[in-house]
Amino acid sequence: MTDETNGASEPKPQTHPPMPSQAQSPEHSQVYLQSAPNPPSGATGSGNTGHGVLGDDLPHDSSGDAHDSASGGDLRWVWREVRKRVFIKLPFSLGVAEALQATVPIVLDESNFVVGLSSRDYPLSANLLSENVRNTIEGILRQASRQYIHFEVIEGTTIEEWHEVKRRRARAQEAVIAMSEKKGEEHHYEDLLNQI
Repeated sequence: MTDETNGASEPKPQTHPPMPSQAQSPEHSQVYLQSAPNPPSGATGSGNTGHGVLGDDLPHDSSGDAHDSASGGDLRWVWREVRKRVFIKLPFSLGVAEALQATVPIVLDESNFVVGLSSRDYPLSANLLSENVRNTIEGILRQASRQYIHFEVIEGTTIEEWHEVKRRRARAQEAVIAMSEKKGEEHHYEDLLNQI
């Protein structure tokens, strides 16, 4: 287009394809998640396995070893994709948006997608753990990976803090089992006394 007064050309506005958050339906966002342009290496699964974004190439931590920085990059990319889709499926909430922004992805440990919040931001976790938000996030992760994924939020942002959470849970479970066995023995002893 030419300006009549000075003969200069005005640049034409550029049109871009819609961003994932502008998709018209959740089905469109699923396709975008699996075929997003330029995902980090390893983020689209391995070959034609059909694993989607959370396929076998994503960092897993079933061995207890910390993941490398490239793996952390893959997780950050996946978490950004999840954040884009939450408000496609749910009405906007400022508290949820703040919590999603403050959250740091840590690791995919077996079927647990583990994210963390700093001690300062941890009160925001209530927004992520509400039933609707948690189910939506797990649904997005499961849809992308085509497998069961449990969404886990911890206080802390490092793999070491996740390992400490797992150790504490294992100790607590062992204590509960020991108490249960002891109660069973006491109950058995009481039964014997009642029979006498």
